[in-house]
Amino acid sequence: MRRSGTFEPPLSDLHTVCCHRFCLRTEDLTTRRRVVKWLFLHFTVYDYRTSGPECRGCFTTARRGFPATAFRDLTYGLRGDETLCIRVISYDFGSLYLEQHCYRNGQWSGPRRL
Repeated sequence: MRRSGTFEPPLSDLHTVCCHRFCLRTEDLTTRRRVVKWLFLHFTVYDYRTSGPECRGCFTTARRGFPATAFRDLTYGLRGDETLCIRVISYDFGSLYLEQHCYRNGQWSGPRRL
């Protein structure tokens, strides 16, 4: 039952949302700011927190799966930062999809099914 003033998305919309937890670590403050700004511009980021050289948070996408092309485009220009490490765990409750992607030493590894 729908109450006045509340928004209830259709169940079909909930099945298309994919969640991603990320952990970003780098010693270069400029690189960290660039990656975080890019995340906030391209995705809906929530539960964001920082601790020293590390940032953690979550973001959602409208499609199931890791947005590999977008992240490869981002990290192509950051290959010079050898301290950069990005780990993304993607999951979808509707289909039990769970996968890990990791960027370290200038290259992506994954997908690794969990």
